[in-house]
Amino acid sequence: MRKQSEWMSFKEVLDDLGVPRSTMDDWRHRGDGPVFTKFPGGHLRIQRVDYEMWLANGCSHLKFATLQTWCSEQKMLMTQ
Repeated sequence: MRKQSEWMSFKEVLDDLGVPRSTMDDWRHRGDGPVFTKFPGGHLRIQRVDYEMWLANGCSHLKFATLQTWCSEQKMLMTQ
């Protein structure tokens, strides 16, 4: 069994949440998304424990309207 890395890439977070990059960029611009660290070469990473804590807190940094919009968009995509 492969051990999980202590750090997650930006893409891993996008894949885990099932959101497009533009949504995450919007959340981050508004200060709603998880906090990433910029590594040399411009690579964005987040510590897995911080990401899991952000999720466990119900993504509490997301404003209700933002979350409601995202959920509505997901429902629309699923019904197409």
